[in-house]
Amino acid sequence: MAWANGPHCTWWMRWPTISPSGRVDVIICGRGGTRSRGPFQIYTKF
Repeated sequence: MAWANGPHCTWWMRWPTISPSGRVDVIICGRGGTRSRGPFQIYTKF
């Protein structure tokens, strides 16, 4: 799992993950290595 220190992606990747609260969140990894977690609603690509 990649939370604070994750692998630097060279392209846009997105994958779902289950948060401790039981909510399904999506981790977005950009070219800059920036990641953001949000509600599973927009990015629905597995």
